[in-house]
Amino acid sequence: MTASDHTAAGRPADSSRLSLPATDQAPVPPPTGEDDNSPELLLLAPEDDCLVLRTALPRGHWLRVSGRKVRLGDDLPVGHKIARHDLPAGAPVHKYGAVIGRTTRAVAHGENLHTHNLESTYMAAHRRGFSAADRADEGETAP
Repeated sequence: MTASDHTAAGRPADSSRLSLPATDQAPVPPPTGEDDNSPELLLLAPEDDCLVLRTALPRGHWLRVSGRKVRLGDDLPVGHKIARHDLPAGAPVHKYGAVIGRTTRAVAHGENLHTHNLESTYMAAHRRGFSAADRADEGETAP
């Protein structure tokens, strides 16, 4: 290879001649659009603000979320939600095409959406420590 075969960054100009090192996961392809998501993610309805994990994923795992590369900040179990795009504090969150809650703070694109940054607006959820009597005092009825 001659000096003219390299780019200004010092890499070979013809990347088809490169051999990539083996890794335990495939590289994330370049962004292609809003509906371009890793296969580990499920979009339930086109208007949803979140994607659902199809499998448990470890902290540091790379995903493609709406065409952008995102690295998970936490270990996440199957079924958890990932923000499909940036959400401001107080924003309604859609899942299944319906509002399931409201953000309690700003949530970044690709961030985990759960009880630490999302409050339910359709039912009393995750109300640990409340007895049936406490819920009745607040106007809730038993199922």
